[in-house]
Amino acid sequence: MKFAAIALVVVLAVPAAADEIVLRNGARIEGRVVEAGNDVTVVMDAGTITFKRSEVVKIVLSPSVLQDFDEKVKALKADDKEGRYKLALWAKQRELDNRARRLLEEIVVLDPDHAGARGELGYVKHDGRWMTDDEKRAAEGFIRFRGAWVKQAEAEAVLQREADRATKYALESEMVAAQKALLEAQADYERAKAESERVRAQIEKDRHEAVTRSTPAIVVWHVHRVGPGNVRCCCNQKR
Repeated sequence: MKFAAIALVVVLAVPAAADEIVLRNGARIEGRVVEAGNDVTVVMDAGTITFKRSEVVKIVLSPSVLQDFDEKVKALKADDKEGRYKLALWAKQRELDNRARRLLEEIVVLDPDHAGARGELGYVKHDGRWMTDDEKRAAEGFIRFRGAWVKQAEAEAVLQREADRATKYALESEMVAAQKALLEAQADYERAKAESERVRAQIEKDRHEAVTRSTPAIVVWHVHRVGPGNVRCCCNQKR
């Protein structure tokens, strides 16, 4: 699994016409092969990988672009800006991007205003200064906002609209909650009022029954004369 992952990286990073080694697990690694004792090292644009000779089944040597590049670099004079620039372009055409970038950076050290090297490195000239595209946009008043370059005022307007919507939503939510609380309070009041009236009615009923039970009966006698020498008496009982 380890060698399979390495092989994939190497295939993507190494140009054509390179040496090749074949490992015991079947993986193929391309680059400039350097043999030293029991070690076999593959030199690539992205770096180097060293294997034990016992891990290597086969070594296929072929003309190496990396070797050509190294030889061309050795032939350059220390102050040869144009030679470095041409070799950097040659290296980029052959997918030796890391080596090409190192040459371009050397050129900028020798000549900070070298337009070709600056351009290849992604710089643009703005107000007389070399800067990256991001620096140029920042100088023009743009900011990176959610993955895009926009004017600061535009970003602030978007944020303000979102804040307004959030505030409106919060107010609406608070209003709904307040209305719900009011309805619940009114329902509680009506229930309490009904219960109070029921209790008062029960108290009044109990009081009336208590008075009725405790009040003594009043006997009222009525005497009626019904004729000479005849009297009739009757009574009414009241509480």
